[in-house]
Amino acid sequence: PEDAVGGQRCGNSPASSQLGSSMCSYRASPTSEALARDKERERARLHQLLKDFAKEAVSGLLVVVICAKTGARSPQFFQMDRNLTLFSLQPKDSSAAGTALGVQAVSIKDLTRIYKGADVAVTVPWLGGLASSCVALDTQRADRRLLFAFEDPGEQDRFYTCLKILRMSVDIGRA
Repeated sequence: PEDAVGGQRCGNSPASSQLGSSMCSYRASPTSEALARDKERERARLHQLLKDFAKEAVSGLLVVVICAKTGARSPQFFQMDRNLTLFSLQPKDSSAAGTALGVQAVSIKDLTRIYKGADVAVTVPWLGGLASSCVALDTQRADRRLLFAFEDPGEQDRFYTCLKILRMSVDIGRA
């Protein structure tokens, strides 16, 4: 039989007779090669996720924004610049221009915290059960917290993950 380590045969080699049969029953943990493959697959998955998100965000994504002061929900277009460094929110319905949340443009570098789910529930307790489907963005301005509600948990995770990656890329660029 082949050994799990290095593909050598067990039982007939001098090493196996010296080490006993316990060597033959050893199961190798994932090798660094397998871990590297997994890491590369995850990197490629995140790259594609971000690429797809960026394409949609530059064109404009329809999101539901919750006003942090009143709790009112408003469908808005979330749109990013081509460099993925700024985003803006604009009302879906142009007749609602007067009800805009006052957000002109927000720089990704001005985001101080990006969080979702349970962290939103702790920080914004008045949201109640809705918090589990939200992503929140805190900015350098103490009075500006943006809350986004998602019906689809997959979309919530995608929005959260991509904004986290974009925010981390700003930090890496500064280093």
